[in-house]
Amino acid sequence: GSPNAVDPVLLGDRVFISSSETDSRGAVLDISGDEPELVWENQEMANHFSSCVCIDGYLYGVDGDYNLDIRKCTLRCVNAESGELMWKEPTGGASLTAADGKLIVLTTKGSLQIAEATPEAYAEICSCQLPAETGIPWWWTPPVLCGGRIYCRNQNGDLVCVDVGN
Repeated sequence: GSPNAVDPVLLGDRVFISSSETDSRGAVLDISGDEPELVWENQEMANHFSSCVCIDGYLYGVDGDYNLDIRKCTLRCVNAESGELMWKEPTGGASLTAADGKLIVLTTKGSLQIAEATPEAYAEICSCQLPAETGIPWWWTPPVLCGGRIYCRNQNGDLVCVDVGN
């Protein structure tokens, strides 16, 4: 199999870890004591490539194994305290970052989406399709926001800048 490339997400005295490989699951561990203690574990958020972000007690991330069927991957919101799935949105493989209460999502096919970070439902604000300079590249790298601009890079090294200031 391929490596799982996600980082743990610190949640105060807890940590969220996940894997889309072999038993596909995510878990929150309490790390405040001498030994980690399991808080919850389930199959609602199993990251393969891009790590989750945590906003106001909710984990937002992409669930699914890119190697099995990247088209079946979904953007999800999970309650970090209980592990309850709040919503899921079919995006296929994607990576994300967050800023100012918003999710910045980049699908592997080059769709850039900005959505409200809310546990009620997926709430897209706007989206655009990034240009493909050389064939059909994969957009693996998480988008980067800096100075009112979103920078996106694909597997070929093409860099696209989208101005979202003002």
